[in-house]
Amino acid sequence: CAVYAPGRNFLVHGRLVLTQGFVCFAGWPELRITFRFVEVLRVEKANSMRIVPNAIIVRLKSGSDYFFTSFLDRDDCYELLQRLVVLSH
Repeated sequence: CAVYAPGRNFLVHGRLVLTQGFVCFAGWPELRITFRFVEVLRVEKANSMRIVPNAIIVRLKSGSDYFFTSFLDRDDCYELLQRLVVLSH
């Protein structure tokens, strides 16, 4: 997948890894994003380029938004994210 991270105006491709307690993203060349599920306020399905249904927005309690996109199967990832958020609260 890929991410538009806060403070970055460009798309960074990489890998999203979900563990029992953390969301981790490793992008090229050196972008690393890690946050705990307890920090997540909301997870939403979204569209990239306003029409392609392949994105997820993760909003943190701090107000930061992470726009993950370019999923081959967004709905499965969304469901897993939602379950892990619920289990962490």
